[in-house]
Amino acid sequence: MYKRQVYGGNDRGNMARMLEAVRRGRFPPFPETGNQRSFVHVDDVVEACLRAGTEAAAVGEVFLVTDGRFYSTRELYLAMRAALQLPPPRLTPPLWLFRLAARAGDLFGAVTGRRAPLDSDTLAKLTDSAVYSSAKIKRLLGYAPAWPLARGLAVAAAKMDDDGGAA
Repeated sequence: MYKRQVYGGNDRGNMARMLEAVRRGRFPPFPETGNQRSFVHVDDVVEACLRAGTEAAAVGEVFLVTDGRFYSTRELYLAMRAALQLPPPRLTPPLWLFRLAARAGDLFGAVTGRRAPLDSDTLAKLTDSAVYSSAKIKRLLGYAPAWPLARGLAVAAAKMDDDGGAA
């Protein structure tokens, strides 16, 4: 299954919502779970598309594009705090507490018919891995990402400030 890992631009997706929740203090410090995720900024996707559309070596090929690193949800959370110029959290709840809260969210959803902010599906998205390699496009087309996650998050955080809080 494809999981959207592209962010940036006028993003209104999960990354923007998570960044806003971290900014507002509504996203609790997330523990290290060992999961890994790939991300890519939309500007790097555009650059990769331009290369693939103009270079003969790309004919008939399929490429995956990332910023070249893997990040855990904890690393993403800390990178967002840094982009927002917030200090790292002093305390982090353990994963079992998140699991317990997710089960309570499941029960809430079953009773009310409304989805809780944290349920088992949401927790699975936060702890699952989704990693990809852009080694092929690097090797065949010389692609190198210009937007590491920290840079993309810093721009998004600055845009939130400029827009009065909206990502």
